[in-house]
Amino acid sequence: MAIIATPTTGWSFAGWSDGNASASRTLSANSPTQTLTATFTQNQCTLSLLASPVTGGTVGFTSGASAGNCGRSVAIIATPTTGWSFAGWSDGNASASRTLPASSPTQTLTATFTQNQCSLSLLASPVTGGTVGFTSGASAGNCGRSVAIIATPTTGWSFAGWSDGSANASRTLTADLAAQTLTATFTQNQCSLSLLASPVTGGTVGFTSGASAGNAAGA
Repeated sequence: MAIIATPTTGWSFAGWSDGNASASRTLSANSPTQTLTATFTQNQCTLSLLASPVTGGTVGFTSGASAGNCGRSVAIIATPTTGWSFAGWSDGNASASRTLPASSPTQTLTATFTQNQCSLSLLASPVTGGTVGFTSGASAGNCGRSVAIIATPTTGWSFAGWSDGSANASRTLTADLAAQTLTATFTQNQCSLSLLASPVTGGTVGFTSGASAGNAAGA
């Protein structure tokens, strides 16, 4: 007679109870009562998770594990670090947290993270009062980067402060907002001219244009 052992999906034939390893075989029935047992083992599937770049975030299992029976359900999650965003999985799925079946003997999913972008704009108020610029770094770039900025007054003006309250004309700060604007305020220097007559009985002095107090020359 011919017999066969057929595994279901996700299982493999391991052997017969008489030690024979052939799933399909022919044998002679020579015992009054004989029992043969076909043993099946569940296939094993491994799911590995990677983060790219490794500084961008972490990946892990919220239920299930990396190794186990094929067909099992596992829940995975990708968590970006501060200043980064989750971009997607290597299989095209865009959900950071998801559930899927482990169905391949060896499977790897990579979570891609992208660094957030932050811009810092500099303004001068008034524009005639001075100039603003970067001494290191740039207006646009990755969030968390360090930039150095400076406010330089024109002749006859003085730097009064930045719009965030800082009084340092030259400073280093962290660009950590999606869109940030800092305004440098400049004030016109003030000069006074006093006139005296000596002796006071000898005559008078005065201004034919302008005044005793006012903006410095060049302002």
